[in-house]
Amino acid sequence: MKLIFTVLALMVVGLLGGFNLPEYRNPGKEFPVPGSGDSSYSGNDEKEAAVRNLIRDSRVIHAALENGGCEVCHLPHSPGGPWKLNAPFPEGFYVTARKDSFELCFGCHDSDLLEKEVTTTATEFRNGAQNLHFRHMNGDKPRNCTVCHNVHASDAEHLINNKVRFGKWMMPLNYRPDETGGSCSPGCHDAQRYSR
Repeated sequence: MKLIFTVLALMVVGLLGGFNLPEYRNPGKEFPVPGSGDSSYSGNDEKEAAVRNLIRDSRVIHAALENGGCEVCHLPHSPGGPWKLNAPFPEGFYVTARKDSFELCFGCHDSDLLEKEVTTTATEFRNGAQNLHFRHMNGDKPRNCTVCHNVHASDAEHLINNKVRFGKWMMPLNYRPDETGGSCSPGCHDAQRYSR
């Protein structure tokens, strides 16, 4: 009986615990994506290869991925959804800003970044106490996190995308971090600077 529980525990750790990733923090190294070759995440080997290459070649890797592996967000052998996410996350450019739609993110991130218009603790993306995540994710055209951030890896701090698809156009974000905040000047608005 003890042997059965030990085997089951090892299986659960292997499936859910994922990887010990310190050796994968440096760009240029291969990142072991479970199921690569058998499409266990997306059903699309080409997209999975693109994600593996992005992770391998990027300067910044999402901390969830670094510290817990793919299984922090994905359940590779579950039947749910195209990316087999273990909690809700919306698809699309414009999405309704609701906490329950972003459950996947709020297992780690503070939901106040979506819900509080004024904060000095929920996010560093703010101008003084004005929460700029709130500003971008609420209002007439609330944007998905993936408009500005890559959820896996990026060459820019804070996983900021260099470009984002806007219709048929690849719109540059022109993000520039600095010591107290940063700036961006994408095609959707004039150059804007923020300072914490």
